[in-house]
Amino acid sequence: MLRFEAVSKQYGATQVLRDLSFFVPPGELCLFRGPNGSGKSTAIRLAAGIALADRGQVERDCRFPAVVAHQSMLIPSLTIAQNLSWQAETLGIDRKSLAAQVEVWGVDRFADKYPDRISRGMTQRVALARAFAGARELFLLDE
Repeated sequence: MLRFEAVSKQYGATQVLRDLSFFVPPGELCLFRGPNGSGKSTAIRLAAGIALADRGQVERDCRFPAVVAHQSMLIPSLTIAQNLSWQAETLGIDRKSLAAQVEVWGVDRFADKYPDRISRGMTQRVALARAFAGARELFLLDE
């Protein structure tokens, strides 16, 4: 479940979201569509708890939603394997499930590489493997 109640967000003088309200019940799919700069990524960041609303309230029924954002959320000084291990520990992701997803998404062959040594597409695969590992109630996928 995800609920936005009159959510507003501003960056400097730019109003990105104004009084956004919606409800996505469990098991439903919601798609944000719009031009660049319309607030889609900001709404996802708010839903994930990465950013805070200036006004209004964001509610979700899970502690750690699965997030695949435009940014990889990988620590540059750690290898892919080290990143995934740290994230599994931090987010409480089951390591067996993560290992299975790493194989499914073809990330296992890049485990010893650093994020700046793999393609953008491969970093997205790492993020997808992380997102689909374990039981997640909420998936937030940006681009």
